[in-house]
Amino acid sequence: MAPAFREFERSVVVGSGTADFERLREHILCWGIQRGAGLEVRDAPARIHVGATAALVIQVGPMRIPAPLRVTEVWDESYRAGFRYETLPGHPEDGEEAFVATLAADDVVTFTLQGRSRPGRWWSRLGAGYARGLQERVTERYLATAVMAARSPVA
Repeated sequence: MAPAFREFERSVVVGSGTADFERLREHILCWGIQRGAGLEVRDAPARIHVGATAALVIQVGPMRIPAPLRVTEVWDESYRAGFRYETLPGHPEDGEEAFVATLAADDVVTFTLQGRSRPGRWWSRLGAGYARGLQERVTERYLATAVMAARSPVA
């Protein structure tokens, strides 16, 4: 029997105004959140679109673990931008994640990371505690990257 999914949502205010939102939008829709968190992005289109596939690669000690995914939704609106992906066979986790920027009526720009996951491979089930800790560290890096992206003027 497969373990239950663990659902999570984390949000952070990253800035204010259209310029901060636009910078974050571009960062999200071009894999910048993943790259900024220290993940390698392989076999991916330059700009995210529904149906796109990619492999995120995470370094764990001397190992490089590929995590294949497929983009299932994209939002590119004047007040919301981002995407959702589902894991594909070979990913250490079974689940999905969404990366979303929102621009509220009061000009507050927020980045939200949502997801649900459970160990997807025998070895990730064995090391579930370590995998959960690694996932938390990557989540913190995603949030920090979003803050930096929204506040950094494009050169």
